[in-house]
Amino acid sequence: MHVLKPAWLRHDSGSGREKKAPAVCAVDFQPSHDGSVPRRLATGGEDCSVRIWSVAEVDRRAAAVAADANASSALDVHDKAPKGALLAVLREHTQMVNSVRWSPNGKMLASGGADMVLLIHFLPDSKAFRHGPSGEPMEDWQCRRPLRGHNGDITDIAWSPESDRIVSASVDNSLIVWDANSEQRLAKLDDHRGFVKGVAWDPMGRYIASQSDDRSVVIWRCSDWRPEKRLRRILNALAPSNSMVFFTRLTWSVCGTKLLATNAYMKPSSQVAPMFSRESGFSEEKDDLIEFVGHTGPVCASRYSPRLYRKDNNLSELPYQCLCLGGHDRRLSIWVAGSTKPLLLIEDVFDEAITDLSWSSDGYRLIASSEDGSVVYLRFLDNELGGGKAVPMEEQRRVLAERWRSFVGSSAVNGGTDIPESADILPSVDLKSTSKPISSDCVRPTSSIALPPKAPSRKESESDRSQPARASQREERLAGGKRRIIPQTIQSSNLESPKPFRTSEAPLTPQGNTESAGASVLKRKRTIPVETGPTLQNMESMSVVPSLPLTYYLLDQRVTRSAVIRGGENTRIVEAVPFQGGLWTVRCLEGKGTRWRVIVGGGGVTALGGSSESILAVGTSDSFLHCYSSDSGRLLLPAIALDSPVWTFHFQQSLMLVVTISGQCSLYDTFRFRLLVSRSAAPLLAQPAMNSKSETGSPKDNGGDEATLGMRAATIRRNIVAVDITSKQEPLLMLSDGHSFVYDGELCAWLRVADDLFSSSEMFTTQQLKRYQGRADGIIGKLQASAAVASHNFRASPLANVDSRRATMETLTHLENLIVSSKAIGAYQDAEYYLILYVTKLASQAPDDDWGGTLLRLREVCDALLQSSDGITSPSLDLGFLGENRLNFLETSVLPILKSNVKLQRFCKDYEDMVSERRRRLGI
Repeated sequence: MHVLKPAWLRHDSGSGREKKAPAVCAVDFQPSHDGSVPRRLATGGEDCSVRIWSVAEVDRRAAAVAADANASSALDVHDKAPKGALLAVLREHTQMVNSVRWSPNGKMLASGGADMVLLIHFLPDSKAFRHGPSGEPMEDWQCRRPLRGHNGDITDIAWSPESDRIVSASVDNSLIVWDANSEQRLAKLDDHRGFVKGVAWDPMGRYIASQSDDRSVVIWRCSDWRPEKRLRRILNALAPSNSMVFFTRLTWSVCGTKLLATNAYMKPSSQVAPMFSRESGFSEEKDDLIEFVGHTGPVCASRYSPRLYRKDNNLSELPYQCLCLGGHDRRLSIWVAGSTKPLLLIEDVFDEAITDLSWSSDGYRLIASSEDGSVVYLRFLDNELGGGKAVPMEEQRRVLAERWRSFVGSSAVNGGTDIPESADILPSVDLKSTSKPISSDCVRPTSSIALPPKAPSRKESESDRSQPARASQREERLAGGKRRIIPQTIQSSNLESPKPFRTSEAPLTPQGNTESAGASVLKRKRTIPVETGPTLQNMESMSVVPSLPLTYYLLDQRVTRSAVIRGGENTRIVEAVPFQGGLWTVRCLEGKGTRWRVIVGGGGVTALGGSSESILAVGTSDSFLHCYSSDSGRLLLPAIALDSPVWTFHFQQSLMLVVTISGQCSLYDTFRFRLLVSRSAAPLLAQPAMNSKSETGSPKDNGGDEATLGMRAATIRRNIVAVDITSKQEPLLMLSDGHSFVYDGELCAWLRVADDLFSSSEMFTTQQLKRYQGRADGIIGKLQASAAVASHNFRASPLANVDSRRATMETLTHLENLIVSSKAIGAYQDAEYYLILYVTKLASQAPDDDWGGTLLRLREVCDALLQSSDGITSPSLDLGFLGENRLNFLETSVLPILKSNVKLQRFCKDYEDMVSERRRRLGI
């Protein structure tokens, strides 16, 4: 095996003046039809360019470095690229390039980045050359019309197997499918509630898979562009490091029967890459799932080799596949698909996280890119990948064709009508149409695209509605002999009546499969009405008219039926298992035996959590909370009725935070059994949609004034990814867009303590400050770092393109925000730290550039530090968190910083005199 880390394969100017090389965010080998060695390699980087390299030159340098007997490492120290290595530099993007992907036929190259534009490049003639900056000949690549439609960074792109369609993923929570030939938008897929950071197209052409910050993988049907399945159970668990990942590149196997996701976490401390099987219907059951465990940091990139392998050309053995994983731990691992241990683990070759991976068409070359601006190139020899060789392409096509026939039927492989894989596809399949024939060189099934059903006319809808509903009813006999009459929904051939959320839920299945019919009532809708009472329009489909306001589910129900309680030297495991008659058993395991067990009703256990201090909490699907002693299992108080089932628990000593799937946050003191805080987070998760039309659909005329605005619907825009409890005993929520909120009991409001609004601040990209390390409480820094990573502005490097005054004012405002946010959550050491940085920034600006009032702010800070601790004379700047130490802080920390500016000497002398006078008056 040859390993090469070429110093010349980078995205800087080559002058060596850069403090840090721009990150290489994406890499991709050009595919070849016959499986031969690829000709080109494309990279996308932070310098806003796409670069195309010669694979032959990279191979030549790798062989030369490997043959050098004096070489102590695989590093190619040559700083200048060899002649002919760089084939083209494409600079059509205006901001960082996050993804580059060749079309499967190798004729087009697509790129997407932080400028929200998808570009398709092509080479009109293989002999088309132009002169580069140094006069060397370079390929003359052309760019087609930019494809615009996203409102945020494009993070990943994928081509259809036929190279006629392309899909782009973005941080605007959506995917867009484009026609690569007509350059028209085919569909927008917006079912995600978080940044979409990875996308892959099924080799069979039937599905698109996408992974998002909402901790789910959605499989979309290409027939009607609707979700086929949402995978979330393995992705529900989340470590703090997982929220920092910017790329979650998932991949399909070359045969299309496996889907490999990234950025999954398995409690208590394992980072995994889960692989789902098509044969099991992408089941999330443990027996159907394969988890690749071994990385110490989040796995952010995955890629299957495009070739099949077989040992010793033994035709009696089934071919196997290889894959590669890259993570934030800077590790690169290569696996034989289905194995429990990596075939190869490469460490210490990168200084920062891996961003992308790519295999060559011959199956013997692999390249990985990193945020540190470097790439690593691996050239494998025969028998080094699992002891086998790549299967010849003709045989591979035959094996894949046989494999695809088992899913879509033989007629589809030969260009006929394919067979739906699930019942959900049946309404969108036109059995009279036939897919376009597949060429003999690329046998692959295709799927037809179905148009949405035609909307019925108003007359038809009214006639359907006028039919008597009484003829269709169902009677149930309840306990005690009472009768219950349930009207059935009147079915219409084309129109589906709006359905409100049901007021009762069926029990969960014992396995806790949230995709089952029993749990489907817990799934939230993309758009939800906000009117609490029944209307004439929706009463037709309501089985029971509620007398109380309906509760709307904003969070997807997740099921947690095991918990670990750690206390001292003992570790206890609590789990819930089905019992008899719809009951459940919750048992506490300690050592090799069972410490205690209890029986729980309520239709099914959906959440478990406990604290070694006192309590075990159990949430059930009927929206009740049961509290038991974690030591003996004794029931502590009657079941607490909640507004909806529990979404998650969080414990901190004697405090218990309960978050329900409707977004209600309740904080309890479990020692005294009293409620400390109860507040809904729905305004943070859902965006009200304003409608300027009246109930009748026509704008209201108020004598020439604007039309009356009324809230008609609310759209879910983000999700909760983590919860915590501050030192002030208040709930803290971290959301999927990087923003964080804490509930302030005195103000009775949610306060935003972390955001991505100050993208031009000098502190925006440096919240992972090296000098910040070692602080006793660094929670604000971590929250701000997460917000910066989540922001597409972070990837755009905006500081180079803004006015210096604006950057200064944003930095000062950002530091002020960090100070008050630290105070809000009780992180007073953080507040003191940011106050020092704030004074330092003010001192560097005053009095030369005082257009923003920097001298006034300095005086206000110093005056606040001169105050006595028994009174506040400046409510606009409360520094009481420093306590009696304020005078010392002014004298030992603030004034020495101000003295560094010679123009503030008089200012400092005045305050030194004031400090001396204050000390004399206080007698200290």
